[in-house]
This record gives sequence, C-alpha cells and structure tokens, in this order.
Amino acid sequence: RSPKLVVSPANDVEATGGTSVFSVETNFSWQASITTEGTTVTTEQWALFRNGELNTSGTASNDGENVYIDISPNPSLSERRLTIKIETRADMGENLVKTLTVRQEAAALPVCHTPNVTDIAVTEAQLVFVAESSPFPVTECGILYSTDADEALTVEGKCNRVVATLSGNEATARLTGLDKGTTYYAKAYARSDVGTEYSNLFTFTTRQSPGRDGNPTPETP
Repeated sequence: RSPKLVVSPANDVEATGGTSVFSVETNFSWQASITTEGTTVTTEQWALFRNGELNTSGTASNDGENVYIDISPNPSLSERRLTIKIETRADMGENLVKTLTVRQEAAALPVCHTPNVTDIAVTEAQLVFVAESSPFPVTECGILYSTDADEALTVEGKCNRVVATLSGNEATARLTGLDKGTTYYAKAYARSDVGTEYSNLFTFTTRQSPGRDGNPTPETP
C-alpha cells in the first residue's frame, strides 16, 4: 500500500508563549521533530512537544491525531521561527515528508509616557505618568533626573533615580532633596523582561519660596 500523509497547518504563537497545534492523518506510523532556523534546538529549548522532547511519534490514524508544541515566552525584539518535520515510517517503499513552520511574535518594549508634574515645591516634586505593559508586565518604573542638561539619563548612568509606585498603568514618583529654584532635566523609564523604554526628555523647575498653587506642567527642551 502507498503511504498517505495529511498534515494540518500549525497556528502561530504570541510573544508571551502558548501552544501550537497541528494534526497528522496517515495510514502508517510517523515521527516528527522540531528544528529552529535549520538547527536542531539543543541549548535553548524554547519549543518542545507535549512529551517534553524535541521528537515525538504516533501511529496510523484516519481521523487525524493532534500534536501539541509548548512554546515558552519570547522576551526578545525579534520573532522566532521553528520548523516541524513530519515523516511516515513505512517498512518498505518511499516515506512521505511534510514540513510546517510556526512563527512566534517578537516582544515589544513597555510604553512610557512623558510625566505630568502634579505637585512642586521648594525641595520636592511629584510626577505622575503612564507605564504600559506590551505585553510583558512592567517590573520597575521611575524617574531619572539631573541638573546637567548634558548628562545621560539612563538606568545604567550616574544620574539621580527614583523608583515610582505603580498602580495599574499609573506610576507616581516623589522626588525629594531638590535644590530650590533649580531646573531639572528628566525622563521617565519603564522596565520589563524585554528591556527598558524611556519617555521624552522634559524639564521642571523647583520653587524659590514655599507654595504649591499653580503647579507647572513639564516642558520638553
């Protein structure tokens, strides 16, 4: 008898991970293996069959047998692709081979909006901003600031840094110990497993004397 092999398409997976499913209909036993970018996955096993292995097999089925691939989250800014090779295992004659490609979406950095200065005093300022997950959750966010317009405002830099309190998508940071009547250059930041995103650069100026009415909003230099 001649081998028959019908394989349904496999679904793509989001960056946060999930399961890709396809079915195999054949009149012979079969085997399947996972490769990624032409190389068998060995060091980074981010895609495995439901049995926890890179290979799986099955028996003849006229109704189709579902096959499941568990795919871990992709915290990179590049999409990932894997290829599944399905082959019949006939004792005699030529075996049939089918290949499928599964695409996993690239991740995205968090979204970090420019803050509003909601309260400003002689030596203090309160800033509120939105830090959105997309789709990996924000693990930390805050404000980076300096009196030096040329200082690098990054989480790796030497600038001042205050971690904000995050409630939903709204972050609040209280800056204390500021100098009176001084202009500060600042950025908000938001971090996730994917990386760090920054808001636009903005400035705010502390008061020369006590008072909390008529608070200014941040200005973009």
